[in-house]
Amino acid sequence: MYSTRFQNLLVLVAISSCIFGCGELGPETFPVSGIVSRNGKPVVDARVTLHPRHDTSMGSRPLGVTDNSGHFQLMSHTPNDGAPPGEYIVTVERRAMADDGGELSRIGRHELPVKYSRPDTSPFSFTVKAEPNELPELKLE
Repeated sequence: MYSTRFQNLLVLVAISSCIFGCGELGPETFPVSGIVSRNGKPVVDARVTLHPRHDTSMGSRPLGVTDNSGHFQLMSHTPNDGAPPGEYIVTVERRAMADDGGELSRIGRHELPVKYSRPDTSPFSFTVKAEPNELPELKLE
């Protein structure tokens, strides 16, 4: 599982987005969910992040973590609120557990091909619309 430190980071991202975003809670968001699989099996504990294709000034990135079935729901400001409408590059990353100052967290080596973790090499893109959104299954090699 992700460490308490990572969970605290998610809360900090949400708070920062509220403080520094557009308006009271930042830009309007819409639910975004999906599934990550590799060789037909769910990828567990992977971090899925949306990177704006055009507006690189966006402070925080919508992100989510896959569950035991490979399913995720993205968060921008509050849990499961989704992402603002727009075009995004989708990255997927899962790292090995490693010691992070006396606490185990996913900061070790990459457990998935690195190309999926970088916006400049990820093959995945998605346009978030002003409605509930379901990404096509992210099938990793």
